[in-house]
Amino acid sequence: MKKIALLFLIAFTVFACTKKSPVTITGKITNPLNETVVIQNDFLDQKDTITLGEDGTFSVEINLDKAYMGYLWNGNLRMALYMIPGTTINLDFNADDFENGSPSDTIFSGDGSAPSALLLSLQDKGLRLSVPLMKMSVDSFVMQVDSVKTLIDKTVNMFSAENKFSEEFTDVLTLIEKIKIAGYYKNYMNYHPRFAPTDTTSIPESFQEYVDGIPLDQVDKYIGITDYKSFLTMHYQGQIQEELKADTTLKRASVDYFSKNIDLILTSEAPARVKDVMGRSLVSSYSYMPDSIQQLIKSRYKEVLTDPENIKEFEGVVATIEKTKPGTVAPSFNYTDINGDMVSSESLLGKVVYIDVWATWCGPCRGEIPSLKKMEEELDDKPIAFVSISIDDDKEAWEKMVKEDELGGLQLFAEGAWQSDITKAYAIRGIPRFIMIDKEGKIVNANASRPSNPQTKEKLLELAEM
Repeated sequence: MKKIALLFLIAFTVFACTKKSPVTITGKITNPLNETVVIQNDFLDQKDTITLGEDGTFSVEINLDKAYMGYLWNGNLRMALYMIPGTTINLDFNADDFENGSPSDTIFSGDGSAPSALLLSLQDKGLRLSVPLMKMSVDSFVMQVDSVKTLIDKTVNMFSAENKFSEEFTDVLTLIEKIKIAGYYKNYMNYHPRFAPTDTTSIPESFQEYVDGIPLDQVDKYIGITDYKSFLTMHYQGQIQEELKADTTLKRASVDYFSKNIDLILTSEAPARVKDVMGRSLVSSYSYMPDSIQQLIKSRYKEVLTDPENIKEFEGVVATIEKTKPGTVAPSFNYTDINGDMVSSESLLGKVVYIDVWATWCGPCRGEIPSLKKMEEELDDKPIAFVSISIDDDKEAWEKMVKEDELGGLQLFAEGAWQSDITKAYAIRGIPRFIMIDKEGKIVNANASRPSNPQTKEKLLELAEM
């Protein structure tokens, strides 16, 4: 009996004292987006925040019991890290490279850096989900996906020839690759019929097989990997949307619709973290909702949001919305126009201002341009300023489209894209977003109707004549 007890004690001691070793992460960021670096490990619900030195350098040691997939954040810049205990990862990069779409210029060193270098190298090797891509024929689309597979395999083989990767990392890498490819096929199945309604070609069953090949029951093993969590979110959200669609008694975008959406999230088989992501997605459009639905969300948001950061974020959105109610002074802006001149909101006082927050990659935004152009022409002699503010990442793409499509009104560019001042000031989570401001610079509607809505022109005329 004593021998059994002693063996149990030894086993317990070994289990309780699992040895941890530090992974050392050091680096230098040129042109950082803010003054801190955050190392995030969702497997352990752990975040380490490090203040950058004046020269952009940072260093941190994180004790781990095994290798984990994590992420480095600087502002909205994200980089995947594969953190191995007892090793060092050193990074040297320019944050502007990430903004300009060339993150592979990052310099890695250190005995534990190869997996992270490979993950970053794969980050910019993929297809940009776009309307032209979704319109492609099945054969053309498959060729595009196959070209990505070939490029991924070539990159992995190149790194593998110089480095010996662990089975655990190879497993993670394989999962991420599979999710990327499955995501392409899933989006094609969802959007091709919408964007190419005249194409009668059947979508191959193999597309769905790629999607079904992603395991849904490996939560404990993979939930800390953003790609996996995003895939699970897409899967369970799809189930919820199907249930909502099947309920013919529900009117879309009604209070009952949103209430049932909340109920379905709560009763879903999705993991808790995925439920929180779905809840965050649901409340993200809060600023677009009518008062009745806003009241519902305010009364129930803590049911679907459990992460303190998500709760804080939502409460911040609510506070912002309160500051942009009709009759309040509109937040000021000062942006560069297509000619390189600065245009401020103050310079437009005395005119009705109709703002269009948009981007060149946004299909619905582009869809409103013909109506906007027509309205600009019809109201040309009225004291109305039509202001289009782009939140593109790619300034050259914006300049190209403005000139080639001969876009009228004031065409301004907001630095920072989704982190720009205007998106923060109006809690913008989706575009296009239209804002109407009176001659005194006060908000008429922070979520105004679109140019394609006949009521928009009527309201602008009414304000112009006041």
